[in-house]
Amino acid sequence: SRKVLRDKLLRTAQLALYRICRAIGLWGERSVSGGRVYLLDANIFIDAYKKYYAFDIVPSFWEKIKQQAEAGRIISIDRVKDEIDRYHEEDELKIWVNQVFGRWFVSTDNEEVIESCREIINWAYHQSQLPMPPKTNLHPSPTAG
Repeated sequence: SRKVLRDKLLRTAQLALYRICRAIGLWGERSVSGGRVYLLDANIFIDAYKKYYAFDIVPSFWEKIKQQAEAGRIISIDRVKDEIDRYHEEDELKIWVNQVFGRWFVSTDNEEVIESCREIINWAYHQSQLPMPPKTNLHPSPTAG
């Protein structure tokens, strides 16, 4: 049923995220507050900047992001920073990311992280419920890695 499939996908995604966080040292006592640590993806920064929370309109949003990072509650990864650096000229987002948030981008240049990502991609590629076009964007062949 759809619910069983959804639950299986959710468990797989949670396990994958756990493995990646463990591999880059984020599981456990990373948060100063003792709570969870949240990993921000590029869309959090980009959509907030372009659509909802421009620096000159809602500077408190960006200050809150910084405060949460300082408290150990949020981080991001180097690939997110690379994406922002690559697609944004010297705009406010790129400047803020590099000057203010830069130290909270964690390196993913780690064999355990790479292996966890490989497992996720291979698992997704072999799922029959995914149509072929998204699969080809994930992975050129079932044996590539």
